[in-house]
Amino acid sequence: MDEWLAEFIKRIVSRMSFAEVIPVLKTWGFLAEKDLQSLILMKSKDRLAMEFVSLCECKKATIDHAADLDIIYYYTNSKKKSWEVYQMSKPSDSDRSLDDVSKFRLQFKKNVRSVLKNVTIHFREFEGSLWIRIAWGRDCMKPNQYKPTFVVYQTQAPYAFITGCSKSQWPVLSQGLLLATGYRQIQEMELKSRCLKSLQDIVFKRFSQAWF
Repeated sequence: MDEWLAEFIKRIVSRMSFAEVIPVLKTWGFLAEKDLQSLILMKSKDRLAMEFVSLCECKKATIDHAADLDIIYYYTNSKKKSWEVYQMSKPSDSDRSLDDVSKFRLQFKKNVRSVLKNVTIHFREFEGSLWIRIAWGRDCMKPNQYKPTFVVYQTQAPYAFITGCSKSQWPVLSQGLLLATGYRQIQEMELKSRCLKSLQDIVFKRFSQAWF
């Protein structure tokens, strides 16, 4: 395992409290039960982190595994981010189905990488919502895994919840979302909060009322 990957994995687990380490790692599903039991025995955070990295090295963890763990961590701790809500509008003559999540994933990756090659994109589904993690790079630099953009998108409603996207990254991200979904425009709503669940409740209630 590369040193930078080992350090990245170590930092992810170091963010977690003792109480959430095992539940998060169980959701991750990469380590065996006996591995989790060995982590429970650790009495200090530093020792736990070192043992965790050692286990990941033995199992040949990749950036895909690490990114997946990072998504799970922020799904569990979404209040550590400040979220903005964006609404998309759909062409009236479009009959495109947005129910095929696998097709959306392929199209989104294709769209973003057609503009920017040096980028990593990972997905994970939670309770009907699709979480997207994008780490951006430059021509001569690897993607910065420490400052990713997160997008939470639910195919049944025209809303995206986004955090960590800079102005320079926004054109690529917004174009990727629009081309993958079939919507024609996306605009920011005047809704911002660290409570992702509250934002989702607000916009989905509005969407349900408008649809009805």
